[in-house]
Amino acid sequence: MRSASLAVCTALLLLLSGPAFARADSHADAVTGPANSQHDSLPTQNKIENNRGTEDRTTPSKLERYNYGLLWKIEHPTDDVAPAYLFGTIHVSDRRVLDLPREVDSAFRSARSYSMEVKADTATMLQMSARFFYAPGSDKNLRNVCGTDTYELVRTAMRGRGLPDVMVLRLKPWAAMLLMSQQPVMDLEEANRLNLDSWLYNRALREGKSVHALETIDEHLSGFENLTDEEQVLLLRKSMRYGSDDRDAREALIQMYLQREIGVLIQSDDESGEHSERFELNMAADDSTVDYDKGVPPEQLRREEQAEKKLHLTLVVERNAIMVRAMQNRLAEGGAFVAVGAAHLPGEAGMLHLLEQQGYRLTRVY
Repeated sequence: MRSASLAVCTALLLLLSGPAFARADSHADAVTGPANSQHDSLPTQNKIENNRGTEDRTTPSKLERYNYGLLWKIEHPTDDVAPAYLFGTIHVSDRRVLDLPREVDSAFRSARSYSMEVKADTATMLQMSARFFYAPGSDKNLRNVCGTDTYELVRTAMRGRGLPDVMVLRLKPWAAMLLMSQQPVMDLEEANRLNLDSWLYNRALREGKSVHALETIDEHLSGFENLTDEEQVLLLRKSMRYGSDDRDAREALIQMYLQREIGVLIQSDDESGEHSERFELNMAADDSTVDYDKGVPPEQLRREEQAEKKLHLTLVVERNAIMVRAMQNRLAEGGAFVAVGAAHLPGEAGMLHLLEQQGYRLTRVY
């Protein structure tokens, strides 16, 4: 029953390159190079496939090979260029994540270019942060769009996140939802530490690699900005209904990431799974006795579900296609290292499957 809270955390940590006020290249690295990998060795691709034995090789089974693994080598049978690598990230500054596995570190060192969702430079981060707010002089603000009760709950929550009331008032509902999914930072060192994508960006600059963005800011934020005010408010209130588990949700996502189990980030709405995958973790086994939707009118639940599906289509499906198209020049050059949120990799509409459909050979490295 935690799927709403987890879906918001997934959007922030595994789908969007950086939340508002993300630290960019103006900050010094807090981690000086990856240590020797402390990650446990897991079965190789061949062992995994051999263990599956006689399973039916239908389309869903073929897609299952993309449910596990963070680093993939990309080769095209007819192109005589160095292979590229696609790496699934999680947008956090947790030291467990910044300790790059040896395989990832080696692939990054060998690369000539680094591509990410949007660049982590100061100008881009400032432009993205500005999009979280209603424009000065607008007749809209969080209080008159969401109502006083919801606004006061958001304002109270933001006090622990360092956002003054005057800025909270100007937040768009979707931005409030994302910011509230972040836990207040208690540690000054953690507060000044770059997240994984930005850390890799700074390292790429130091190593003289060319750096490229896979999306414009418009494309990056389109999933949220295409929502109506009503849809934004519905999802904000739903995330607040489930919000007491956000700390647990964040840790659950980090653990799944460290275990490379990216397939659990999507879930099919029907048996076929066709065009219906949604980003959420199925955690019902943990808290199946808790019904966060108890007492919510069925019509409201229906509208919430519609808003979530609309968000998923733009935030995941459409952006996956955009980023795969943007990768083509880098793949043709060879020697590319591409980093995107891990939730963009698996599934029928995932970037790995889209690349395979274009004739690329994909090999799981880590």
